[in-house]
Amino acid sequence: MAWIKPTKFKGGEKVDEEEKIDFKGNDVYVTKFLKDWDASFEPHPGQQLVLDAIFKDNYQYVFYRSGRKGAKTATGIKAAWKAANIAPNRVVYLCYPTIAAGTEITWEERRLQTCDLKNDSMYDKYVVKVDDNKHIVRFANGSFIKLVGTWTEARGRGRQPDFIVCDEFQDCNAAYIEASDSDLAAKPHAQCIFMGTPPNKRNHYEEWWERVTVNPRGKCFHLTSYDNIRLPHLKEWLDNKKIELAKAGKEDVWLREYMAEFCYSSSDRVLPDAKFLEPEQIDQKIRLFDYAERIPVLAISVHPNYFCCVLAVLLPRKMVFIVDHLIFPQVWDKAFSEMYPELNEKVKQLQDICGKKIRNIVWDESGSFADIISGFTRCRKDVKWQDRGIPLLRELMIKDKIMLSRNIADFGLECQNILLEETEKDVQKNYPHLCTLAMMVNEYFSQEKVLIHSAKPFDKYDALREMGIPVPKKRQNTRFLNFGV
Repeated sequence: MAWIKPTKFKGGEKVDEEEKIDFKGNDVYVTKFLKDWDASFEPHPGQQLVLDAIFKDNYQYVFYRSGRKGAKTATGIKAAWKAANIAPNRVVYLCYPTIAAGTEITWEERRLQTCDLKNDSMYDKYVVKVDDNKHIVRFANGSFIKLVGTWTEARGRGRQPDFIVCDEFQDCNAAYIEASDSDLAAKPHAQCIFMGTPPNKRNHYEEWWERVTVNPRGKCFHLTSYDNIRLPHLKEWLDNKKIELAKAGKEDVWLREYMAEFCYSSSDRVLPDAKFLEPEQIDQKIRLFDYAERIPVLAISVHPNYFCCVLAVLLPRKMVFIVDHLIFPQVWDKAFSEMYPELNEKVKQLQDICGKKIRNIVWDESGSFADIISGFTRCRKDVKWQDRGIPLLRELMIKDKIMLSRNIADFGLECQNILLEETEKDVQKNYPHLCTLAMMVNEYFSQEKVLIHSAKPFDKYDALREMGIPVPKKRQNTRFLNFGV
C-alpha cells in the first residue's frame, strides 16, 4: 500500500505530489524518515550521548538524569518518534505523572504531534491520524505513540510496548512504573527510558537510578543544566540563578534542580502514598453499608485561581469514600450557576447511591461564598483545618479508613510531593485536593482517643516471673474478701 503525497513544503523545499512512500516500514520508508529526523534538530552533546545509547548501543534501560532546561522533554519526543518509525506497527508510550501534565507539556503546544518542531513538515509527511481524546499519534507505517499519565491510568501491566519513555520520572507513580517494567519482557527489543530531575526527597527515583546502574543492559547519564549549549543565553541565566538561590539560603535547590545532584531537603513527607481503587470497586464497597449510614458530601475549597470540588460518601465513626472531583480554573470569569451543571450530574449519582440529599460544605477565607450561594455551610472555624485536618487525614490514610477512587488520582501526586517545610500559602496554592480533603475530614471526623490503662501496684518480682524464675507467691489482699459468717 502506498500513499500519494499532497504538495507540501519541507524545510523550504517543495515536495513532489507524486512522491510515494511505502507504509509498511521498508528500507525506503525508514531511510527517508531517518534523513528527515536527523535534519530536524541538532542535539547538544549530552542529548547525543543518550540517543546513541538508545539507538546505536541498544541498551534496554537508559536513565537520563539532568538539571532543568537540559532538553529532556525534547529528547523524549525525538526518541519516541524515531522508535515508532524505524519499524512498522510499533507501540510507544510517552508517560508523565498525570495526563494533565502530559497534555500541558507536549500536546497543547503540539510538540508531540510535530516531532517538537515549529512547523508541520514531519507531521504532514508521517502522521496519518491524531486522536485528541485518547492522545494518540498514528504514523504511516502503522506505529503509534500514546500519551499516558501514571497516576491516572488504571494499571501498568498487561501491555506489550516496544518503547516506553517516562518523563518527569521523579513525580511518576512508583507502582505503575514497577508494573510496567514486566511488560518489557514481552518483546526482546523493548526499551525503557527514564528522564527527570532529582526529587527533593528520597523516593523511587534514586532506587531506579541504582537499578539501572547495576543492570548489564542499562546505561545512566548525569548531566547538568550547563550541558545544554544549544541555548546561548542559558549559561548567564544559570549563573544569575545560582547567586540568587545562594543569597536566599537555598543551595540545596541549586544542587538538585540545576546540577542534578541527590541533595534532599531536610524535611520529611507529610502523607503516605495514596492507594486507589477503581470507581466500580468504590461503588460496590459503598453499597455494602446500610442506607442510613451513608452521608453524601460535596466539599468545595475556594482558592484565588480555582474552585476544587470533591464528592465523597461518609460513614460516621467508620470511614470515608472519595468518589470524584472537579476543578474549575479561573473562577472569576464564571458564575457558580454556570459551573454547577457540570457538578449536578455527579451530585445526582451520589444522592442515588446514598438515598438522601447531599450535604454541601465550603472553605472560603473571604467568607462570601456561603453568603451568595445558598445551601452551603461554612467549614468549622474553631480548629483550623490547616493545623488539624492534614494530620487527621494522615491518620485515616495510615489506618486504611479512607478509600480513594482513581477518579481523584491527582491526589496521589500531591501526597508524594508535600513536605513538612511547606508554608500555608504553598499548601493552598499547590495542593488543591489535599486542602479540600483535609477540610472535609476536619469537619466530620475526630482523632481516636488513646486509652491509657491504669497503673498496677509495683511488684518487684514481675520481671523474675516473666523469666520463669520461682518467686514468692503474691500476697492476697483480704480487706475486700467476704468470708461469710
